[in-house]
Amino acid sequence: MLFKIELERIWYIKKTYENGWSRNVLNIQIESSLYQRQVAAEKTNNFNLTLPKPQSDLARELLKDPYKFDFLSIGDEALEREIEKELVKTYNTFSIRAVSICIHCFLFYVAA
Repeated sequence: MLFKIELERIWYIKKTYENGWSRNVLNIQIESSLYQRQVAAEKTNNFNLTLPKPQSDLARELLKDPYKFDFLSIGDEALEREIEKELVKTYNTFSIRAVSICIHCFLFYVAA
């Protein structure tokens, strides 16, 4: 068991170096079980048998990391349409807030 923990630790160290993660980003990656999703999870496919090398690598990368929608207020068994509606709602809320902040900053800058 200790060997598996060491492999995971080394993997996170390597990825932190490769991607330039901050301490906070590293903590988020660990808490969201990135290692489990990208390395430890059993993934079976026949991409290397049915596709040429560059395409098989790309297809494998696309399936490597499942989407995480923890920030949405939906259950684990949500339908695609529900996910889409929640993503649009979240995007719209974020956009409105971002525009509002930009307007306030602009007005503050103009007033100064």
